Amino acid sequence: MNKLNTTYFNKFNRTQEAGAGYDASGYLKMYYENDASQPSFKTFNDCWTTRLVNRQNSDGTKFFNTTFTTRMNGFLKVMGAMESEFGCSGICEPNLFWYTRPLTNPAPTLRCLDNMTNIATNRFMIPGLCILVGGVWLMFLWIFQYCLWCKKEDED
Repeated sequence: MNKLNTTYFNKFNRTQEAGAGYDASGYLKMYYENDASQPSFKTFNDCWTTRLVNRQNSDGTKFFNTTFTTRMNGFLKVMGAMESEFGCSGICEPNLFWYTRPLTNPAPTLRCLDNMTNIATNRFMIPGLCILVGGVWLMFLWIFQYCLWCKKEDED
């Protein structure tokens, strides 16, 4: 079954209709480039590093600002690691395509949120427990020292 049908595209707020802007239903149109003078790409990462990151506006300024470019480069590193280690792509939902694997591969079916949660849980479990135990201990010490300062009535 071909997963790339109109319903599948609509799930990502996209339409298969080519062009710029949105269609009548409010879905973002897909932008297709068909320039034989330009190289084709096996992965989105290849497209980003060789073509998109250097794209310029008609006035010669960069199409993507430095902050976006830096964040996208970091995102692609993280997604590259997640795709190679866990075979997932996309954070909350599986993406429409892979970022670092060939675009000819079938669309991803696994999201990366579960794997990211497992990594965070494993790394922060022991420090979290230490902080929790330390907090209980400090609360006990505070109650104890507070009791030391209680004024006792004289037994005269």
